[in-house]
Amino acid sequence: IFMFGAEWLAEYAFDGGTDPSSSDFVWALGWANLTLAGMSVLSALLSLALPGLPLSPLWGAALLSMALCLLVAGAATMLEVHSVWLCVPILLLGFTWVCTDAIPWLMVCEEIAFNPAFDGYGGRVVAAFNISQCIPGIICAFLYGPLQHVTGSLAPLLL
Repeated sequence: IFMFGAEWLAEYAFDGGTDPSSSDFVWALGWANLTLAGMSVLSALLSLALPGLPLSPLWGAALLSMALCLLVAGAATMLEVHSVWLCVPILLLGFTWVCTDAIPWLMVCEEIAFNPAFDGYGGRVVAAFNISQCIPGIICAFLYGPLQHVTGSLAPLLL
């Protein structure tokens, strides 16, 4: 989200246009980065409380939150809506981010810690799980350049 979100926020939430050399875009990008920093702070605060919360309802709420945030952002992109209120779904993605990143790891680590079948194999299970989490990000990063070259901008493709 940090790689693509700042450009999208600058263009749609802060109406900074798409020209990186314009002062409007630079100003908008600064506010976009502050929004993403706010999302990170919310994520960090929630992650401190996460171990004491019930995971199943939290997981469901995170997925629903993600769907609604992406629906709002996608509709704004397609309808060419430019509003500072588009920062709200991005801020709420912090909740989704911490839940969807941390809950699977909590589940895997709990299973390894409390299941004797994994004695001596915990490191391999964690490594395999880590690879499954990293491969989609690596693919997105690999395709970033070609997609930006073809489309001229990744803001519409972000969603």
